Amino acid sequence: SILEDIEAGEVTEINFSKELITMIDSREITLGEKGSDCFMKGKFIYIQASFFGKILSDKYKQTITPNRISKYFKDRYISDVYKNNTNKKYSGTIYLKLNKTELQKDSGGDSAMIASLFF
Repeated sequence: SILEDIEAGEVTEINFSKELITMIDSREITLGEKGSDCFMKGKFIYIQASFFGKILSDKYKQTITPNRISKYFKDRYISDVYKNNTNKKYSGTIYLKLNKTELQKDSGGDSAMIASLFF
């Protein structure tokens, strides 16, 4: 809606890739078992958008919706989605399936830190 666009425009753009990597590095987000809120499988990080949104909303003291997070990663071709542009499922639960290499590129962060996290 137009209202959402206006609201989104008032918010400084958050680099969700950098936030995610930083939060994993600081153990604010823990990579758990497959099927948990956030886990790694192959070259992808799976995270529930609602889980990530809650953490970001608490940090920034504003509502950051799962849709906004999904859109961010889709627009940057970081998330692997189905042909109909919906997020992937793992064991029946919907996740953002994020490509670690693209996540790293988008974050513009310290690649050594990222490498030590993921490899």
